[in-house]
Amino acid sequence: MILAMLSACGPNTYNNIDIMPAPTVFASGTLDPFENVTDRNFTDRARLFYATDREPAGPDDPQESYNNTRGLVLRTGVVEVMSDPPLETWERARQITLAAARDQTYSLRVAGVQETGIMPFSAIKYMNAPPSRAEIEAAGRRFAAQVNAQLSQSRNKDKRLGETADPGEATPAVQAELARVKGLHVIDVTDAEAASTGNGHWYFQSSPWASSDLFLSLLTDTEPAERGLVRIPGEVVWRFPDDYPDRIRGLGRLH
Repeated sequence: MILAMLSACGPNTYNNIDIMPAPTVFASGTLDPFENVTDRNFTDRARLFYATDREPAGPDDPQESYNNTRGLVLRTGVVEVMSDPPLETWERARQITLAAARDQTYSLRVAGVQETGIMPFSAIKYMNAPPSRAEIEAAGRRFAAQVNAQLSQSRNKDKRLGETADPGEATPAVQAELARVKGLHVIDVTDAEAASTGNGHWYFQSSPWASSDLFLSLLTDTEPAERGLVRIPGEVVWRFPDDYPDRIRGLGRLH
């Protein structure tokens, strides 16, 4: 299951993105994320949900689905994605995704959206023609059912959010409290390859190390130390060591 937050600033359109570099764990052959995925079930397994607070685009807007003005409410739905140049078969898409080096640049673009509706906690009172309470509650139930159905196909339901504090900001007492939270792993991506490319959470896309650890966590349910991360004794924050790719290769074949 994939959930995207659609947001933008200014008049530009944001419907295209280059396919991310292959995560280290994929390129090394340590982990194949596509076991049991075929050309028959790929579409259902790769459904992309979205949530956006942008206004629906009108006929005079350069954007096709939502423009860049905040719309005060949260809309959700499913995105249809196409590749440029086209990847005609599932096997070709798999090869490109796992390749450490590619024959050319491949990108993904938003080809269309299927909006589920406005979510129940939205500030509909500020809309000129707000939907009824019954309508938005029904939309909320539909979206929850869609997400739950997709999660039922996943072995892991983890989510990753937020950012770590600057060095020295987290006191020993704070770190000790965080360490007691079951299932919470604090990971600093500062030292991950290409983590500083772009803004905000762009490292998910730009860094083959960060994306590698993300997929290892989601697909194998392993602990940070088992995924090649390290931390200083007494600290709660995990970090990427300089020899991270070697550590990944040393894991052997994972399933």
